[in-house]
Amino acid sequence: MTFDLTLSSSDLLLLAPEIFLTIWLCVVLAVDFTFKQIDHEKLAYLSVGGVIATLINLIWFDYTGVEGALFKDMFVLDGVAIFFKILVLISTVLVLLASIDYVKSFKFFRGEYYFLVMMSALGMMFMASAQDLLSVFVTLEFSTFGFYVLVAYLREDQKSSEAGLKFFILGVFAAGLLAYGISLVYGETGTLVFSEMASAPGSIGLAIGFIMIFAALGFKIGAVPFHSWIPDTYQGAPTPVTAFLSIAPKGAALAIL
Repeated sequence: MTFDLTLSSSDLLLLAPEIFLTIWLCVVLAVDFTFKQIDHEKLAYLSVGGVIATLINLIWFDYTGVEGALFKDMFVLDGVAIFFKILVLISTVLVLLASIDYVKSFKFFRGEYYFLVMMSALGMMFMASAQDLLSVFVTLEFSTFGFYVLVAYLREDQKSSEAGLKFFILGVFAAGLLAYGISLVYGETGTLVFSEMASAPGSIGLAIGFIMIFAALGFKIGAVPFHSWIPDTYQGAPTPVTAFLSIAPKGAALAIL
């Protein structure tokens, strides 16, 4: 499958929330690196301001009925995607606000904490618009990468380090399972786009591929019976990160399903 990467102004409009948040999280990181003595609360409010601006943009999209698709329907912005993106961003705002007092105990890397929270939110926003298996894999791993670091952020806490290691190992296993499932589905259908799979004939290989994909997604969101990593991870992770993990990834995964 080939597609044209040339984007018009109307196409860029569909990507405006993601583009803005990408720029904003880079701004937060640059401010933290440039102004070493900046109060971490200012970084927190700077991060919250960017997320709220992105949220307002999406609410305006929903109000005005802005919808469309890019890259041969691999990226789709519709009412469902907007709803789950708004859910992710609201969760992100609440987590950032809840982190202000918590981050006071961090001796180092305060700015990076806010950067990683927004980076994970950005990945989940892209995930909500993903309409093909390759995009699902890339966006899911992009958002999970931030969570790997956030869970183990308390470097001097043994429980946090242990939780981060367990989360990483199981996350890599789930990623491999997802990749293998995607390869089976592609081998049986010849496509990765959801809308094109509906017309593909059923087969044992296709069924096994989808089972592996759903199992991998179950690991990622902690669905029963793939939730063995949750107790240790939630106990060891910073409290705001635990709240973030328990809400936002579930919403993004539901958008895929």
